[in-house]
Amino acid sequence: NAQGSSVSFSGWQALGRDTHSLTVNPQLVNGAAGNLMLQTNSPAAGAGVNLSSYFTYDMAGNTRPGFGAWDLGAYKYAGGATTNSIPIIQVTPGNISYGTILSGTSATNSFTVRNVGTGTLSGSASVSAPFSVVGGGSYSLGANGSQTVLVAFSPLVASNYSQSVSFSGAGGTNTTVSGSATNAPVLAPIIQVTPGNISYGTILSGTSATNSFTVRNVGTGTLSGSASVSAPFSVVGGGSYSLGANGSQTVLVAFSPLVASNYSQSVSFSGAGGTNTTVSGIATNAPPVLPAVSAISVDATDVDLSVAGLQIYSGTTVQFSATATNAQTWQWSYSLNGGAPVIYTNSTSPITNLSCYFDTNTVGNSYVWTLVVSNGQAWAESQTNLTIEALPNSGGTVTTNVGLTFTAISASVPLNGLLTANTMINGVRTSYIYQPLPSIGDVSGGMAVYNFTITNAGNYEVQALVNAPNANANSFYVNIDGRPQDSTMIWDIMPITSGFEQRIVSWRGNGSENNDQIVPKIFSLGAGPHQIIFLGREPGTAMASFTLLQVVPAIPIPSALRPAMVQPPATPQNLRVISP
Repeated sequence: NAQGSSVSFSGWQALGRDTHSLTVNPQLVNGAAGNLMLQTNSPAAGAGVNLSSYFTYDMAGNTRPGFGAWDLGAYKYAGGATTNSIPIIQVTPGNISYGTILSGTSATNSFTVRNVGTGTLSGSASVSAPFSVVGGGSYSLGANGSQTVLVAFSPLVASNYSQSVSFSGAGGTNTTVSGSATNAPVLAPIIQVTPGNISYGTILSGTSATNSFTVRNVGTGTLSGSASVSAPFSVVGGGSYSLGANGSQTVLVAFSPLVASNYSQSVSFSGAGGTNTTVSGIATNAPPVLPAVSAISVDATDVDLSVAGLQIYSGTTVQFSATATNAQTWQWSYSLNGGAPVIYTNSTSPITNLSCYFDTNTVGNSYVWTLVVSNGQAWAESQTNLTIEALPNSGGTVTTNVGLTFTAISASVPLNGLLTANTMINGVRTSYIYQPLPSIGDVSGGMAVYNFTITNAGNYEVQALVNAPNANANSFYVNIDGRPQDSTMIWDIMPITSGFEQRIVSWRGNGSENNDQIVPKIFSLGAGPHQIIFLGREPGTAMASFTLLQVVPAIPIPSALRPAMVQPPATPQNLRVISP
């Protein structure tokens, strides 16, 4: 001591000196190397005096607790273990701006409260109007525990607002919330991107393919942003945009793979919260297998060689035929007089043959028939053209004989096995006949016999108003001056009708149900009485009326000369219907 006398350490402590000092191994991490931090089992942990009124950090910058005993030495125990547990509050973010909203509406944001100390952090959050705590306002959190606190901004009057949010516990802390309220509508852009995804299919590695998205502002205000995507995709056009209300822009994305593989990436579109779409594609080192399609063949004769392309007469049934390889889908379409394509049929099964009947309503029309085949990697197409002409008046013209039009149902015509019904055709209530049950050959079908007399011998066609709704209800047996025979005298009504339509009678002959051989059927009749017989064949096929049309045969006349030579023939006279 100052007087020069000695005293033991225990005696020194008995005098109230160094009462927290120890004469034991402090269990340092590595004292020889200069690491004086305490190990887990150090007796110096929690054995010191709290000097937080003088300083709050150890030599390494670690925070010393504000309450309880400190660890002895220049360093806090590395594991943070002390004899007392001290919670520490942390709130993020430090402030939140709600922007501008309409007065009378509400917007909500969140803070995160975390206990970054030890022990239990208990407290609550509070804030003044027009802000309010609407969720997670009270908390009790263990070490490293966290909780979300929801704060709503609900202004009633247009103004600028700012408030402090108080968080209690472990000494507490504060954050700031701010926002503006307006009585005018707030401009808010909304982003919309279409389509939601694009598949590029399969391409050769080292090549490139490009597709497009459309970015649209479906809200108000201005939508500003940009598009981005990772390799092997890239934005090659329209990548940045600034769009007013309902404005749109095309964004081009290229697929440029260098290595054979399957690829998929997300395309990010920023602005108004942003959105994502997906692009995918496959790269191969082998050339893709391409589909191929043959030329379309048409089983019709060109009736006018003076005009380019194929010319056919109205009243003709045409069969289109084609073949294809490496095809997974088949689509037949036609365009009329240069108009937009109309899909006729679409299938994943091969459609190599297609039949179409061109009635008198198609005269003067030009058609382009197209077959497109695809296999998912590529497509191929083939086309053919044809024009419909009327039969020339100097020969082949069909003329309606006014006195030879029959209604299917008449008091003078017996219906043996055929039933009758009524329907509306072009706004007129009309009766029709139909076969109720399938016939067996030409034996059991119902029969209707119509008697008539002509005064002019010649060639005649039969035009009937019929309804053939599907492929299982589209045929009659028909003949003049004799009972129809199976199967050559079957009239297959093709294509099927949409309600009642006028069609010219044909005969199957040696053809098939989809392709009659004798189109149209021309009956050579002498002057005098005759009899036309209809036999029912398929149930549901209906007939409302029919007309005999006289055909005056002649050699076709070139189109360039026809306008000066067209003269209608005289109408047949003295025609009458005779009851059976």
